[in-house]
Amino acid sequence: MNKLIYFFFLLFPLFASANTGLTIVTLKDLPVWKNTSIQWSHASTDLSDIQDLEILPNIGVALIRNADQATISKLHNNPYVQDVSEDHLIKIEADFKPHQTPYPLETSSVYRPGPRTPWGILATKTMKAWKRSNHGAGARVMILDSGIDYTHPYLKENFEKGQNFIEGQLPYDLTDNSGHGTHVAGTIAGSLDAHGFTGVAPRARIYAAKVCEEGCPHSAIFRALDWAVELKVDVANLSLGRLSQPWAYEAEIFRRVISSGVVVVSSAGNKNSGDFNYYPASCPGVISVAATDTYGNRSEFSNYGNHVDIAAPGSDIVSTLPLYSTESTTGFGEMSGTSMAAPHVTGVVALIKATNPSLTPEQVTQILKSTARPFVAIPDKPIGAGLANAPGAVDAAALLPR
Repeated sequence: MNKLIYFFFLLFPLFASANTGLTIVTLKDLPVWKNTSIQWSHASTDLSDIQDLEILPNIGVALIRNADQATISKLHNNPYVQDVSEDHLIKIEADFKPHQTPYPLETSSVYRPGPRTPWGILATKTMKAWKRSNHGAGARVMILDSGIDYTHPYLKENFEKGQNFIEGQLPYDLTDNSGHGTHVAGTIAGSLDAHGFTGVAPRARIYAAKVCEEGCPHSAIFRALDWAVELKVDVANLSLGRLSQPWAYEAEIFRRVISSGVVVVSSAGNKNSGDFNYYPASCPGVISVAATDTYGNRSEFSNYGNHVDIAAPGSDIVSTLPLYSTESTTGFGEMSGTSMAAPHVTGVVALIKATNPSLTPEQVTQILKSTARPFVAIPDKPIGAGLANAPGAVDAAALLPR
């Protein structure tokens, strides 16, 4: 009998550098730098000896390889530089538990709920939003994660392109060794299945940015965000994070991404903590998503607090897994975590943007919160405005000017 693997992902901080040899330089006054790297020579007056640098012009960041202390000191004293920091790493840990399913892979052009319908699809009332949003057709979603199995039968039709942004790795290698990114992608935009499986927005386009392997370096995340701004994607999903004090440059870079028009959704974290300092979910403008279980309660692992914007299903979520994984022979599996809650909201954002592409990130956030459904039971801790409500959000989006 085929095996289905139960994944429980925990994301936790590692207070160390990413060992990439990269220094992250945040430049001031983004409009001056956007769309060109020529101005860097102006900003780097007295820094002409810097040879190995990489400009991320859409977010106003430079990455410098193997910068010595003299260079770093000059950068700190440069009036065009806002912040200088070493590259940091977010660590990912996984725990596996066997599970089973008898259902074969069988895509379908017509959707009917069935035995493999993820309970999160039903809880967010996703199917009631499809007619008005055309299943998310036209929306473009970037997934910053561990890669993707873009040959998977339930992902290949919606996969547009991908790139690996991890220092030292091949840019075309999207191999998903953990399965996390493939699972997230299936929840957002997995194709319809004869046995009931579907993603929230099964006709949205997927852009995969591999930023995590054994950890997720900030340098890789920022390269991917620069790409997201360049491509003008509708929404970026970051099912990753860390519990710690913010690094100075982090909130500013996310502000720049959001101000460009990209909606950013991130998991609230799996520490069962109310600490405000969980990043990037706590960055202003980022939509922070907590997790609920099948009973409608806060998932026992989910972070909470007044900084959380909204909740979505995050426990025992069935979605796609890499077909080449040694841990799964079915192409499907369960995972639990706020990592699984965030893609439900990202999928709803895709439906919103497919309905009304002109909406700003601020408008999208307001729609999500104002249309959220009340929780079945009052949560033991605050986890946002309510449960993500796909049809309510789509209806609200349709009423606003285009």
